[in-house]
Amino acid sequence: MSRLDPQLRIRLPAEEKRWIEHRAKANKRTQSAEIALAVRQIMKMERPMRIVHVDFNGHDEEGNDYTQVATPEPLSQGLMTQERVKLQYPDGTFGIGNEIKITEKGMAHFKRLFGRNGSDGEGFAGL
Repeated sequence: MSRLDPQLRIRLPAEEKRWIEHRAKANKRTQSAEIALAVRQIMKMERPMRIVHVDFNGHDEEGNDYTQVATPEPLSQGLMTQERVKLQYPDGTFGIGNEIKITEKGMAHFKRLFGRNGSDGEGFAGL
C-alpha cells in the first residue's frame, strides 16, 4: 500500500480497535495493512472455490499435492499463499484441499537461506 491508495475513515468499537492494534503489532504490520489483509481474506472466502480434478491421493495430473497445509508463519510473512480449492476425485465425489504457492518474496527468502538460485537444474527440489 502507498499513500496514493484511497483512504477510508471508519469508526470502530474500542474492542475491535484494540484487536487490530494487537494483530498489527504481533504481525509487524501497520494497522492499515492488517485491515487490508482481513478484507482480502474475507473476499477470498466469498468467491466460489475453484474445482481441481485429482486422483484418490489428492494429486492432480501434474503431480501437485492438494492435501498439504502451509504453516502460519510463512503465510503471515508473505512467503507463501494458500488457497482453498474444491477437489473432485475420479469417482465424482468432492473434498476440500489447499493450493500452496511460494511467492516471489518467498523465493528470494529461500534463495538467501539456502544459497541456491534454482538455475543449476536442481532448483529447490532437493530441499
